[in-house]
Amino acid sequence: MINKEHWQNPKLLHINREEPRSFFIPYENKEKAIKGRFSSSSYFKSLNGNWKFTLVDSPFKAPSNFEKANYDDSSWNNIFVPSNFQMLGYDKPIYTNSSYPIPLDPPYVPDLNPTGLYRKEFFINSDNKEVFIVFEGVDSAFYLWINGHFVGFSKTPHVSHEFNITQH
Repeated sequence: MINKEHWQNPKLLHINREEPRSFFIPYENKEKAIKGRFSSSSYFKSLNGNWKFTLVDSPFKAPSNFEKANYDDSSWNNIFVPSNFQMLGYDKPIYTNSSYPIPLDPPYVPDLNPTGLYRKEFFINSDNKEVFIVFEGVDSAFYLWINGHFVGFSKTPHVSHEFNITQH
């Protein structure tokens, strides 16, 4: 599913991403909502914490089937999310106020492009409710798979990305 046409097509920003809306957390009752502590809602689950992580120097060098539920990621490192892998010693930060360190040829993206692969195992009891996953500010283009199934893609950095994962 990794496809250069996704990130090099200026007219394609997302696949299967929900339409943007105001941020909210549902609560079971008014009293919990007034307190406003996300963690008190049984409809909220934070995925912050340790994730399995590996870095490849190109998205095309991602291990075969790494998105499958039964993929063995035991040799991968643990990384804390949310974070920035470049600031944790993987690759180098790309920030400059002078010359850009990557060849600039829009909309083309170099094949050698450090790519972080993240995996997290979690369980959601949906109780016949819709389930959404929200990423609040991914640094670049990304793909999402749940239980080995392609869910979506987005390439607008540093904005909220919400996907309906109920069927997965």
